[in-house]
Parts: sequence; C-alpha cells; structure tokens
Amino acid sequence: IREYEIPREPFRQLLVAFRQDQHVTRYETEGDLFDYCRSSANPVGRLVLYLGRCCDAENAALADHICTALQIANFCQDVRRDWERGRIYLPRETRERCGCREQQLAAGVFDDAWRAVVAYHAAGAEVLFAAGEPLVARLPRELQLDVWLFIAGGRAILRKIREAGYDVWSRRPVVGKRAQLGLLARGGWLKLCGRLGQVRGAAPGAGA
Repeated sequence: IREYEIPREPFRQLLVAFRQDQHVTRYETEGDLFDYCRSSANPVGRLVLYLGRCCDAENAALADHICTALQIANFCQDVRRDWERGRIYLPRETRERCGCREQQLAAGVFDDAWRAVVAYHAAGAEVLFAAGEPLVARLPRELQLDVWLFIAGGRAILRKIREAGYDVWSRRPVVGKRAQLGLLARGGWLKLCGRLGQVRGAAPGAGA
C-alpha cells in the first residue's frame, strides 16, 4: 500500500459490500444493483490500476464499466446458484416488468419471462464492456493482456448465455478450457503484434 500509494477508499468500499452481503438478499432497482457493484466490483479494478501506477480519473471510470459488466454477467450466469443461496441479484423492477415471480424459481420454473430478464441485463453488460474497452489502449503494456482477457472472458460468458437462449437455470453457461486457451492464445498474439488496444476482446456472436 505504501509503495504504490493506494488510498483507503477501495478497501473501505469492499468492506461495505461484504457487510451488505450479510443482510441484503434482494435488489429493488437497477440503480440499487449498480450501487452494489460500485462497492463489490469496481474497487478491484481500481486496485489493479494503482498497482499499474495508472489510476487517473478517466482510467478509473473505464475500469468501473468493465468491473460492473463482469459482475452483472456473473449475476446472469449464476441465477440458480444465487437462488440456492437465498439471493436474487437481478432487480425486482426488471422482474416485475417482465412478469416474473419468485415462486416460479421455488417451483423450478424458468420461463420466457425469466429469460427476458436475463437477456435484458446481459445486453446491458455488453454495453458496459464496450464502454470500458478503450481502457486497454491506455494501460501500461504489462497490464494490457490481463484486462483484455477480463473483457474477452466476460463477453464469452455472455455469448454462452445467448447460445443457451438465456436459460441459465437448466444448465450454468460456462466457457470451456479449450475456449479459454483460445482466448489466451489470441490475446498473446495481439499483444505480440501490438494490437491489443485496437481489437475487440470478443465481439458478440464471434467464436472464441
């Protein structure tokens, strides 16, 4: 902390999220969900920037987009896991707009309405990845591949969710080892060519 001049704020925010996880199991609005991401996900990205000695206001804002996108992609991926732990992260306002009820999950029913909720938030995560992507070109070279892989991996999860027809209940969408190696190989090649900041991590619908 002393060597990299890291302030207390990111750590304080993480503690806020840890405490929140002890008593909050539902989120009312999309704004509430983003507030949670600001404490649970975004501080991690800012810590990475501090370790790269590149945490300025613009980089922090771009990193926040990426970290929030990763968190929301995970919430979409883990609807069943979270339900089994007594949590629903996808907000009530979206669920009600699509006509969802918690009782459906209790009965093991994941219908078109629930898939519409997942589709909505997955699309929002894709927008956030695109908004944060310019960060890669602004980073020190030694950090570019790592952040590119975060984005590419998150987009690969979203692609798996789309391919499943947004049914994340019957089977949890995952990116297999082969696809992960493919992303790593592609990222390594782009880094070698000096093009990491010029190419999208994994465009919607594109192969790994």
